[in-house]
Amino acid sequence: MRRNIILCFLVILVFSLFLAAQAIVVNGKQEKNRVALVIGNSEYIFPNKKLLYAESDARNIAKALENLDFEVIFVPNATRKVFREKITEWEEKLKQGGVALFFYTGHGVQVDGINFLIPIDAQILKENEMKYTGGIDVNQILDKIKDAKCKTNIVVLDACRVDPFEGFKVSKSGFAYITNCPETIIAFSTIPGRTSRDTESYSSFFHNQLVHNPKLEIKNFFNEVRYFVMKNTGGEQVPYETNMLSHDFYFTKAYDSDPKEPPPSKKDIFLRSNDVGKQEIKWVKNAILKWKFFDLCWHPKKEFRNSFEKHKKKKTFVIIDTYTKLMWCKGGSKPKAHKDAEAWIEKLNEEDGFAGFRDWRLPTIEEAASLIENSKKGKLNINDKFSSRQKKIWTLDQAPYETLNNVFLTLYWAVDFTNGIVARYDEESLLSARPVRSMR
Repeated sequence: MRRNIILCFLVILVFSLFLAAQAIVVNGKQEKNRVALVIGNSEYIFPNKKLLYAESDARNIAKALENLDFEVIFVPNATRKVFREKITEWEEKLKQGGVALFFYTGHGVQVDGINFLIPIDAQILKENEMKYTGGIDVNQILDKIKDAKCKTNIVVLDACRVDPFEGFKVSKSGFAYITNCPETIIAFSTIPGRTSRDTESYSSFFHNQLVHNPKLEIKNFFNEVRYFVMKNTGGEQVPYETNMLSHDFYFTKAYDSDPKEPPPSKKDIFLRSNDVGKQEIKWVKNAILKWKFFDLCWHPKKEFRNSFEKHKKKKTFVIIDTYTKLMWCKGGSKPKAHKDAEAWIEKLNEEDGFAGFRDWRLPTIEEAASLIENSKKGKLNINDKFSSRQKKIWTLDQAPYETLNNVFLTLYWAVDFTNGIVARYDEESLLSARPVRSMR
């Protein structure tokens, strides 16, 4: 009897340890689990036109995601049957929680407001056959995501090429907008309702960012992809995202928080003078707090101390800040659009230049923000040595794109000395140029 009790106790103990071990594994997977389904369709069968880059792009993306700790299901040239099977396989793995990523590059169309991905063997000869004989409804993907309840969901659709079928044209171009998918960011290779070209594709730029900039927060990540696509298509193709994430996400976990920078030394002040791409609101706010610039919204006290000296150079006055080693024009241009402000400075640099110098330029956010002061009531928030005519000045730093009535706006950061703030303005707004040059 005693022996049976001991044996029973051992069985219960072993079983308990087994359950505990299983709980640890499950918890670990819920925290770390990252599963990606990557599909690249190039080898289409008639009447669908073949694509040049989709399969190779998807293969590169799959490899990059594996290097970023994703478990990847890679499917080159998916038939309708394989497409459905792999969606089911992906769904099963998502039940462990974590991060769900779906990436598709290939043909895709919308019919009656529903988006369809096209398998390579889809024999679609009429638009009204789409949902019966070939297309994979994107809503299937989104339903799997909703049911899995992963913390982070990423859907990337690089489709909507021009004229996907040889036999007919669909009545509406591009994809339809997708909304109401919580904790999901949905990225389109081009604005819904438009088509993209089968040239150097969106996917190649997405892959480039995965390899070189995985440390970026995901909104900044897609901003960079958009920038490169627009730059390389002359603005003809504009990627678009619908972001319903309520938290930040980084492809590289090592960068889940901003790196800590040592406080600047008063003996060694180097404000950034070069253009390093678009700057997010969070980045600008952090720069202001780092340098302790005055900003009525983010840092309403003047702690950054300039050391201005007024000098006369070739019969004109300039202001030198001996602290930052920057030389400023005392005044500047009349209010102009951003490109006109840049052209005005270029003209200023012609021949002998202004005050004998030919390297004047627009300031960076940091340089321009260093001028803001908490002034007396009724005066501009800038030192009296400067002209009061330039109430708002452009910087060379671009802000992320935004939309107004589905129209993309190109925004630039500027300094508003009337209110003592750093703000964003559409590139067509009328602001002044206050040229600056580095003296180092």
